[in-house]
Amino acid sequence: MLAGTRILRLAAGAAIGLAVTAAEPTRGCADGPPPPEVWQPVPLEPRVQSLLVPGWGQLETGRTARGSAFMCGFFGLVAASVVAGVQAAEAYDRYETADTPAKAVRYRRETERYDRYQMWFTGSAGLLWAVNVLDIHFSRGRDDRRMQLVLTWQAHRCGVSSPFSPASC
Repeated sequence: MLAGTRILRLAAGAAIGLAVTAAEPTRGCADGPPPPEVWQPVPLEPRVQSLLVPGWGQLETGRTARGSAFMCGFFGLVAASVVAGVQAAEAYDRYETADTPAKAVRYRRETERYDRYQMWFTGSAGLLWAVNVLDIHFSRGRDDRRMQLVLTWQAHRCGVSSPFSPASC
């Protein structure tokens, strides 16, 4: 039954395009026996996640406030850009069907105003995306150094010679 469940998880992961790997069984130390072999998806690098969806990498690394701010800000600006584009299109339709020159001038100015809003929102979303990518890139270096310290501490605690060997706790 357990082997069938592993096969189903492997097939489901492959069906949706996830890379699947077998976790290395580790030698336990004072904490108890090693965990059983488990199939698990290989996660995307947080930098790639933030490159695809702003804030996703920050959320994955535990920076929920930054991740939420980047994600909500980016999608809010994109939504505002879409709304401004729709309003500009509607104003342009009114401009084309205006029956007096005064209305045509008013609708043309309205169209240009919404076009400027749309460009501003789109540019701001692009700038926020770039700041998001820079943030995850520079914050990942700090995380990598912290992880090396944690692995070194665990190796020292378990008496393993190399902190990066697969046989650590």
